[in-house]
Amino acid sequence: MKVFRKLQYNLDSVLEYGIYLLVFLLPLQTRLFLKQAYLGGAFWEYGTISLYLVDIFLIGLLVISTIVIVRKKEPIKIKKIWYLLAFFEFLVFVSIFFADSKSLALYGYIKILLGLFLFFIISESNYSHRKMTLSFLSGVFLQSIIGILQFFKNYSLPSKYLGMATHDPNVLGTFVVELEDKTRILRAYGGLDHPNMYAIFIFLGIFMFVKYLLELKHRNSISFRRQSVYFLILSFLYFSFLFSFSRAAFLIFIIYILFLIYWSIRDRNRRELIFKIILTFFTISIISFSLYGNLYLQRFNSSSRLENISNTERLNQTNEAINIIKENLFSGIGINNYTSQLKLFDIEEREAWNYQPVHNVYLLSLAELGLLGFITFLTIFAFLLYKCFKNKLFFDFFLIISILMLFLFDHWLWSLHFGIMFLFFILALIQRKISA
Repeated sequence: MKVFRKLQYNLDSVLEYGIYLLVFLLPLQTRLFLKQAYLGGAFWEYGTISLYLVDIFLIGLLVISTIVIVRKKEPIKIKKIWYLLAFFEFLVFVSIFFADSKSLALYGYIKILLGLFLFFIISESNYSHRKMTLSFLSGVFLQSIIGILQFFKNYSLPSKYLGMATHDPNVLGTFVVELEDKTRILRAYGGLDHPNMYAIFIFLGIFMFVKYLLELKHRNSISFRRQSVYFLILSFLYFSFLFSFSRAAFLIFIIYILFLIYWSIRDRNRRELIFKIILTFFTISIISFSLYGNLYLQRFNSSSRLENISNTERLNQTNEAINIIKENLFSGIGINNYTSQLKLFDIEEREAWNYQPVHNVYLLSLAELGLLGFITFLTIFAFLLYKCFKNKLFFDFFLIISILMLFLFDHWLWSLHFGIMFLFFILALIQRKISA
């Protein structure tokens, strides 16, 4: 019996600290290419099949978690959210049979399945929420350092251990801010595949850190030195966030500030701290704009060359998506098959970077899963919104609204490995709060 209890304790500890490490490593893009795809001689991300280091780590934790549950021999209470997720998973699986590329569809299904595994581990396992938050924030801080270095060097070296590609602003396809004199300034990527992904990742870090500060016990009696450290960290994270030059992320952040102002009116006990936080954001914004105002103005200049190209591409993508949806409204074209479908329509093959999913998760998920899958996907968010509102979890309610807004502007939360893992990680954190 003692041996059994010791083994149980050891497995519980391994699982707990494994979760902390997994959360820290979540943005890591280290992977083994199982099948590399090329178009026009260039690497094609959306036709590539990879095994990520995070996947192996996640599967290991899932095995340990299963053993822990079985050994405890306690009845498992299935929550309502799991019925929705199970039906969603089933519809994703069914979509494989409607896909032109079965291998890409199977890979897409496995990515969703891994996301569900992550959801289960984060929402159902026993661990310290405080330690998990600090682990995640450590990962965010590391990405912030990488992003700031990229911006100041105007270049990013590759790293096979971190899964980072080269980002050269002089190469077409690299995401930059282009000035009127054609000078190209690299937007911060961190260790991720796109500056928009980096921006939202850092935003979640800021969101969680602010929430951590607001929930501190004896926050009104914290020493000046400790407060200074907290606000230096917050300033550093926000500074790195601004170097993403992500318009969608900036819009969400402005709405977040309005939410904090509203919350300060509701919560008198935290009003002073919220005011200091907002003042910090305002001060860093003024400093950053005074130093790099030309970059921000150019990024938001809708008549600039790159912005005209971007707007035209997004309009064309929307029209392509609508045409695909019209022809496959009920069946869909299969999970992870959108860019493959675009390639089939072209008489002449375009360059690889020209085959992009539509920058709208609503259109993309509807095109790939069909109407029933799309409705089920949205129902998951509607259910969580209802539960957050019912339980008065207004910060979590705002976070879901932010995700739903982001769906309007980008595709990576649906189309890319990190995006799927990141999405289910956020949903798991919210579900954990609902169940608490």
